[in-house]
Parts: sequence; structure tokens; C-alpha cells
Amino acid sequence: MSRRVALALALTAAPLVARADPPAPKVCIAVAGDPDEAVRTLAREAEATLAASSSWRVVADASTRDALRGESPTPPDQADRAVARRALRATDADASTLDSVGDALGCAWFVTLTARAAGVAPRIYDVGHHAFVAAPPPGPFDAPAVVLLLEGAVNHPAASPPPAAASTAPPTPGDAPAVTPAAPARRAATTPARSAPAISRVWPWLVVGGVVLGVLGAVVILQGEPTPRTTISVVHRGVE
Repeated sequence: MSRRVALALALTAAPLVARADPPAPKVCIAVAGDPDEAVRTLAREAEATLAASSSWRVVADASTRDALRGESPTPPDQADRAVARRALRATDADASTLDSVGDALGCAWFVTLTARAAGVAPRIYDVGHHAFVAAPPPGPFDAPAVVLLLEGAVNHPAASPPPAAASTAPPTPGDAPAVTPAAPARRAATTPARSAPAISRVWPWLVVGGVVLGVLGAVVILQGEPTPRTTISVVHRGVE
């Protein structure tokens, strides 16, 4: 009876285990540059917004979050995190630091916040792909805007291009016509493609032909050889 009960429980729990959703991605938030109090407050509010959602997770240890925000005093066990945070410069050179800290904390995404004259400059880093996926210009960001930027970068990476992708102003009248990016493409399209050498196109057939000729030659040679005949001599002996 106990075996039947155990089997029934196992069969009942199997679909539940199969349908278990993977854990929500973890997000690390760090304040790059000088730990401005306004930016630290924004980081705390963004963490609270992410923690309140079932779609995201934040670093569970409060002292680690404080070290990444640049809170003082830094606990002794968070000295390494404090050093890593101070090394951030809000540039692409931060990738190695974000990879190291993100891997150690199990974060899939990293958000860095930096105080600028025009406002806060957030940057979204994909730890798994080792690449920045969003870096909008500084502005009046609040916690919902930071979370929205993160969600947009994760779900629609093409919709959040870096500032370098911004278009330039059109030329003024009288200036020399600028060469558009499409012009080199058109010139490249009209360039005849180099044909492959003739030997590279026919060598497979030469190999096949050589094999066929070798087989046919072997057959002809074998058929041309006389079949050895065995002569049996029968000696009759008379009866003495």
C-alpha cells in the first residue's frame, strides 16, 4: 500500500516540477563615479521597484547593495565591492568590472547610474553577452523610468540604441554633397564577383573519374587472366 501511495504522489508532483518556471533574472545596481546622494536614492528606489515585481530579482544581501551604491561606512566584508564600484567610470571600459561583479553575485543584468550636469546617466549591461545594450543621454530619470529602460533593453534591444547611433544634422545649402552610407554599398554591388579557379570546380569530378577508371581497369585485368585448369590423371593399374 505504501508503494502505491508513493507512486501516486510522485506522478502527481511530476507535472508540477515540469511546469516550474525558471527564477527571475537578477539585476545589480551600482552608482558609478562620485556617490551623489540623489543618485543613491534613485538606486534604492529602483531596487525597491524591481524587488516588488515578480519579473525581477535584486541582490538579497543589504550590505552588498549598500557597497554598490557607495554608502558609507562600507562594511569590512564588502571592501572588494567598494573598490569595484569606485573603479566604474560610466564608459565601455567598465565591462570587465561588471562581468567580474555580476558573475560573483549571479546577476544577469547590471544597471549603473551616474550623476551628470544634465541629470542621471543610466547604462544597461548584459552580463551574459558581455555588452552594453542601452546608454541613453543624461536626463531626469526616476525609478520607473530606469526600470522601463531596463525592460525595453531586455525585451526590445534594437529599440534602445546607444547615443552613437543618433543621426547627424543635414548639410546646409552650398556645402559639398555628403556621401551617403548607401553609396559604397551600391559600388560594392556593381563590382563583379571573382570567379573561383577552374580546378576548384572540377576536382571532385576528376577524383570520381579516377576511381571509376581504376575499378574498370581492375575488372578488365581480372577478366583477361586465363582461368587455371587442373588436370587429373587417372592411373589404371592392372590386377596382378
